[in-house]
Amino acid sequence: MIPSFYFIVPWHSATAFQRQLIEASIHAVLRLQYGQNSFLFTSDAEAKSEADMLKTKQPVKADVLKVGHHGSDTSTSPSFLKAVSPKYAIISAGKDNKYGHPNPSTMKKLQDSKIATYRTDLNGTVTVTCDGKTIKIATARK
Repeated sequence: MIPSFYFIVPWHSATAFQRQLIEASIHAVLRLQYGQNSFLFTSDAEAKSEADMLKTKQPVKADVLKVGHHGSDTSTSPSFLKAVSPKYAIISAGKDNKYGHPNPSTMKKLQDSKIATYRTDLNGTVTVTCDGKTIKIATARK
């Protein structure tokens, strides 16, 4: 089985794209499909980038969502979360970080959507494995 992946980059024009990069409001997003399993890696994408991605009509639905911008309140908009509709969410954030990531509002959105959530600040290293049919998640700490 060969995995397929593509970058989702909200792209209006080269000039606008360059301007957005300078303003740091656009981030490359990678969607990986392996058999029946799908993953969406959103880097530091915030709500504006999420909205732009949805406008492209490219598939964003994924089993596993790497939550954008460390779970800040500027990412994981309700419309984006609904479109992705993940079973699992992973948040990469340092323990006791000075930014307060992940934000309680982001955690509430994930909890209200009944998404199993793993956090590096609490669970340590999060390892995801799949065989194209099933997904297994292991953490360094419970």
